Amino acid sequence: MYAYSFNMSERPTLSSRVVLLISGQKVKTVCNCYHVYAYITEEETDLERTNYHYPAIPKHELEITSCLFFLKDGANSTRKLSGASYREFLCAFSGDYEQKLPKKYCEQPPQSQYASYANEPIPITGLTNSTFECWETCVPDCSCYHTAKWELSDLNCTNIDVNMVSILLRIPVKYMYFSGIRESDYFHRITNSTLKWETPKLRDALVVLFFNNSNIRYIEENAFVDKTSIKFLYLDDNRLEKVPAKAFCSPNSDLIRLSLLRNNLTWIDPYLLNSSCLPNLNELKISSNPWHCQCNEMWTSLHKSLISVARTTQVVPDFESMRCQVDPAIIEACELNRWNDAWRLDCQKILLSNGSRDYPVSDEGGLVRVCELIADSAAQQRRQIVLIILSSLFGLALLGFAVLAVRRRHRLLAVVRVLILLKYQSSRRLQQQTSRDSLPYDAMLWASDRDQDCLVDVLNCVRSASGGDELELCVPESFLYSDLCSCPLTYFDCPAEGAKFSGKVVVALSERFLDTQYLALCQVIRDLDSLGRNPFKDIVFLRLSSRRVSLQRQRQLGPEDVEAFHTLQRILAGSDIEYKSVDWEYRLIERIRNRDPAAVLVFDSSVPPETSAAATPAVADRLDITVGTASEPEELLDLPGEGQPLIVDVEQTIDFIRSRTILSTIRDWPPFHSDKVPEVFILSAPESASDSESRADPDSSSNTVVELIVRRLQGVRLGTNDAALAARWPDNFEGASPASRINSFLMKRTRQFVLLLSNGLLSWLRDEAELQCEFQAFLAANSFRRRLLVVQVGQVDSRSRARYRALANQRLDGGESGPATNWFDMSADDCDVEALGLWLDGVLYNK
Repeated sequence: MYAYSFNMSERPTLSSRVVLLISGQKVKTVCNCYHVYAYITEEETDLERTNYHYPAIPKHELEITSCLFFLKDGANSTRKLSGASYREFLCAFSGDYEQKLPKKYCEQPPQSQYASYANEPIPITGLTNSTFECWETCVPDCSCYHTAKWELSDLNCTNIDVNMVSILLRIPVKYMYFSGIRESDYFHRITNSTLKWETPKLRDALVVLFFNNSNIRYIEENAFVDKTSIKFLYLDDNRLEKVPAKAFCSPNSDLIRLSLLRNNLTWIDPYLLNSSCLPNLNELKISSNPWHCQCNEMWTSLHKSLISVARTTQVVPDFESMRCQVDPAIIEACELNRWNDAWRLDCQKILLSNGSRDYPVSDEGGLVRVCELIADSAAQQRRQIVLIILSSLFGLALLGFAVLAVRRRHRLLAVVRVLILLKYQSSRRLQQQTSRDSLPYDAMLWASDRDQDCLVDVLNCVRSASGGDELELCVPESFLYSDLCSCPLTYFDCPAEGAKFSGKVVVALSERFLDTQYLALCQVIRDLDSLGRNPFKDIVFLRLSSRRVSLQRQRQLGPEDVEAFHTLQRILAGSDIEYKSVDWEYRLIERIRNRDPAAVLVFDSSVPPETSAAATPAVADRLDITVGTASEPEELLDLPGEGQPLIVDVEQTIDFIRSRTILSTIRDWPPFHSDKVPEVFILSAPESASDSESRADPDSSSNTVVELIVRRLQGVRLGTNDAALAARWPDNFEGASPASRINSFLMKRTRQFVLLLSNGLLSWLRDEAELQCEFQAFLAANSFRRRLLVVQVGQVDSRSRARYRALANQRLDGGESGPATNWFDMSADDCDVEALGLWLDGVLYNK
């Protein structure tokens, strides 16, 4: 019963249709796409329809009526109409049976071809597009199916020997099935021209393509690039060994699922997993293939890509079930290194597979790590071979040099002696120059509390002898006669700190001094020795009396460092300056000016030199001294004797050892201060500077910073160059200092500088170019982390901002990226004052 036999006038509702009774048929009806049952089922399932052209069939009639349906695999199936969808009413055609195509797939031929089209006489006149129809047959030896309006159309070619070279597809196919194709050279290689359509419209109708069990061995590049309409592609049960990504990649591709199950794959291009290759791909099935896990670059890159994709997406849903056969070279490497901790965990799984095809590819990168270890081991072996070759060449060269040296030993010893003397002289010049540049003070004066009156004579002597080039001197905190001295002094918190930052240490030696300061003196010797400095060369004794001083009682006190005790005995033996002697002032000034990288101690030399027999030769050699009296002249270096090193230790105090120890002992706070300068100095833009911030506003950024600092530093001497700040807080500031008073004397003695950075301050510093250069050079040479704090209180250019930020953080561990910083930016409108306070608590000077 074809549909056109029951086409009736339009009915507006389902209930107004004519009822069709169909039960009791003697012959089983074949339900194809043109049957009236198909059109009735379509109208009843379309809920949005408002007009009906076919009669209605009662439900009880549908329940008792069966129909014979076509199936896509070529078989038939009997089903009741009550459970059938209109999409199941297919029209099957094959062989020479023609089907009428929809008009959108028909291309009107030229006018000259109308008379012979379809082998029928057609009048040329009066022919239009509406009267033109096209009829096509199915592919030979295949079965074709479609619905009445061609919404669905299938091509089924199963278990046949088809030659696609001679076939040009002229029907729109959405589902194309190729399975069980017999041995054919044509299907061994899939190319871009394997499937050919007559028009692009027919090609773009393809949605699902099955190429299962078709003996496919190769897929060429660009094979599916132009077939962008395919959403589901199945290439299961073939003989593919490799799959290039360029066979599928296209930015316009609609491919959603790609199945490559049960092939002979050992590798696929990792780019196939990249979203830029197939942007819509969400399922790639590649399990049940004989994967071969090895350590070449192709497999490791694929393995890494699979692990990365599995961690983030489900593009490869069967990744957990993938298995591979491990390369024998990897198993052999694991056998050799199975007890190595770096190999053990990853090699256990590999050895358990025992070369079978049961190793899981989803091993969290264990096999890749083993490959990296194998590559590192191979590289190390190559390096060892190269090292052996170079060592052999070096040994041969050394042997030749030794033979030559034996033949010309007298001339060689003379050359070595000259080189040693030249090295010794250059090292002394380098030590003196390095000392002048790095140590901020020329000498530290030290005496017991009852002997400090002699230091007043030393200070006056130094002042009168220095002339215009004043020497920088420092004394311990306990010095009592600062009012009697006319020269500027710096006070150190403890003698050990003063000795580290002074070129010489002058100590007035007496029995009282040894009774009270002996342990501190040993500590000074140990600290100088740890800094790579030579206490024997750097300690100067000033003898206060002729009485003999013995160290035996001090040794019985139990010194912690026996070596320091022996060193002190040798220093005492070499002291030759006696207080109030004829030329003591001249000799003292010469020792202070001749700054070696060590400390000068002025000891009370009332005791004659005591020669220590306990001093070992090793200590004497390390200190580079000669055992003997002070009157013995210093001898030149001689060639080493038998058993002694060829090159003597003359560069122990040169800059590389000394600079390393100095940098390793950088402190947070300078351990010194002075009663003539403030302990914390605030450098701000004065009112006279151009573009300076107004001080009338109590909520200004500069006033906020200064108020927080004043609040935290009660009892600490503060200084500033801004008269407005000194006038607002007169009890805390000692007055404003002009640029001429911000000199090296203030810089060496102030514990911390706070820079309120703004355009006004930069403008003021540009006018004081000499001050700016001296200030930056001093900060670059200091050895304290928190000497400078910079708070940006106004907008500045990026170059100045970066320069001053680097200047503030240059002494911090890790620079600007370290755990702390000496820079704070409060130029923004939403600056957090509480955060500023917390920052100041951590970086501001605190007694």
